[in-house]
Amino acid sequence: MRRMSITQTQFFSATLTGHKNVKFEAVLSKSNYGVARGDSAGYQSEGLEKPMAEARHTPGVLAVFNIILPMKAGDTVCIDLVTGKLVHSSEPLTIFSGMLLYETV
Repeated sequence: MRRMSITQTQFFSATLTGHKNVKFEAVLSKSNYGVARGDSAGYQSEGLEKPMAEARHTPGVLAVFNIILPMKAGDTVCIDLVTGKLVHSSEPLTIFSGMLLYETV
């Protein structure tokens, strides 16, 4: 989690790696409000159609976030794992980073 101390615009990036053939879902939130969602099974309808992803295996389990967010003092950014598990490894398979693009006047 990152807490902002001044008003600025930041770029956030995350790569999440899950276990082979095990689906996971994650949400990137700004100050407890979900702004992006990642699903390792790919696109799924919102219940309007029969979801096909549930029936398929997901051999390469990956979710990627790249987002630009305006941030003000007190805002936080975090990624919540909603379902599933991520891989634990000595290699950097799951990465979360943020960088300042510019300060807002």
